[in-house]
Amino acid sequence: SVLGWREAVEILRKGDMGVTDMTIVDMGTRNSFMEFSNALEGTKCPLRSLELSKLGNGGLKILCSALISTKAPIQVLDLSVSMIGDVAVDQLCQALQLSPCPVRQLILAGNLITDKGAKYIADTLIHPGHKTIKSIDVSENELSDIGAEHLASALSSPSCSLQKFDIAHNSTVTSCGYKVCRNNV
Repeated sequence: SVLGWREAVEILRKGDMGVTDMTIVDMGTRNSFMEFSNALEGTKCPLRSLELSKLGNGGLKILCSALISTKAPIQVLDLSVSMIGDVAVDQLCQALQLSPCPVRQLILAGNLITDKGAKYIADTLIHPGHKTIKSIDVSENELSDIGAEHLASALSSPSCSLQKFDIAHNSTVTSCGYKVCRNNV
């Protein structure tokens, strides 16, 4: 359900066992996001799906800290249209490598991720012991064929457990880049 950040914080603090999906479209200020992240760290909610947008790089940095500490069994992490770039993606990838969350689906569509961010993602996909991500969406970012090659390289690795990914609508990925990726799925 779509929630305001205050309502989300209250639900997380109460540990509402009936809440498994949460969508928050506007986190407001940095302080409100800090409050949300603190609530996420300590929640007992069986939260399986978390969708946040308009985070920005600073908001994602705060979320990463919570992801490392939370006990919530988040399987779907949707950060579409969050205005995040490569530095934030690097922080997210590091957090996912340390997080107890079994994130299976990572949605990063409509952001500012370039080939450098694709490399961070690819490195995470082949990180030893990190085999939970099965689906990733990096559509509508700023990837080129180089980013597609980074992802394709990860896909060809035996340590990568990815089963589905989307790189559509990246303005500088050519048919060659799409072909490289398709050949490695």
